[in-house]
Amino acid sequence: MTVPESFKSQRGAVRLGLADILIALILLGVLLFVSYLQFPAYRQSASPPPSPSGGATAKPK
Repeated sequence: MTVPESFKSQRGAVRLGLADILIALILLGVLLFVSYLQFPAYRQSASPPPSPSGGATAKPK
């Protein structure tokens, strides 16, 4: 069973071209950049917890 020539020239859903891969990479880069801007708190180091105030810091004798 052979495939007619008219079907060979049509682009299938599975075949990816160079333009498709470039567009996917550009979109991925845009999404990563936007997520980097959206969540700046994840880039900062954690600050130490606040120390308790008042008599809680005094050790019993």
